Amino acid sequence: MLITSLIFIILTLLIAVVVPIIGLIVLKNKTSYSLKIIFIGIMAFFISQMMITIPLLDYFSTMAWYDQLKITFPFLISLIVGFTSGIIEETTRYITFKFIAKNNCTYDNGIAYSLSYEGIKSIVILGFYYAMYLFTAITMLQNTFENQMLKQGVALSEIESVKSLFMDNPFLFLSDGVNQLLSFIIQILLSLFVIYSIKSSNMKYLIFAVLINSLFITMRIHLTGYIAYGFLISVFIGSIYLIKWFKDNKLSNTAT
Repeated sequence: MLITSLIFIILTLLIAVVVPIIGLIVLKNKTSYSLKIIFIGIMAFFISQMMITIPLLDYFSTMAWYDQLKITFPFLISLIVGFTSGIIEETTRYITFKFIAKNNCTYDNGIAYSLSYEGIKSIVILGFYYAMYLFTAITMLQNTFENQMLKQGVALSEIESVKSLFMDNPFLFLSDGVNQLLSFIIQILLSLFVIYSIKSSNMKYLIFAVLINSLFITMRIHLTGYIAYGFLISVFIGSIYLIKWFKDNKLSNTAT
């Protein structure tokens, strides 16, 4: 099963790093999105996630009530994380297209922003961890992992726990890749909601974006097993339908 884990690790690593880059290249060849949107999307990620959301959630985690809720009402913690992330992320997206990229409120630029925003997140976070997983899997195949860990003072019980994860749970690595692909789709949909909110001067579409993002994060944290897979499949189908609907009925590539 270690070989299976290695294959899935490589696949998820490719999804995290290569997919957004290839996606932006293909999109540029087929459309006329503004290259500055890539930079704007990357900066929006660092500001909203690295400078606001993550420090805020880290601060919450130091509070006594947070630890208590994790034990007594774990779903409430998922809601707090989901809505904190969703509100900050969509507010950042709205400010970006309303004021910074106000001349780029188009369907193509919405996709480019989403691939840039979610792409840098997947590279920096998921890509980093999966590069380490890849190194770990290779050392296991070479039968050098245990000796390396023992030399670093890692307890044998912890080493066996890690080996068990890689040997017995290969589909956990694949699920991260599938989740990341879905995150790309969701991010595109959210950008289209926000752009249409601006172009139509109708704030309800911004509220829809906040709710969709927040509830998606909440459910992704909380749900497990077949229910989680059913949820992800439903979200994927619904997102593809709405993205096509926006393209056909609501958004053009003419900025307002």
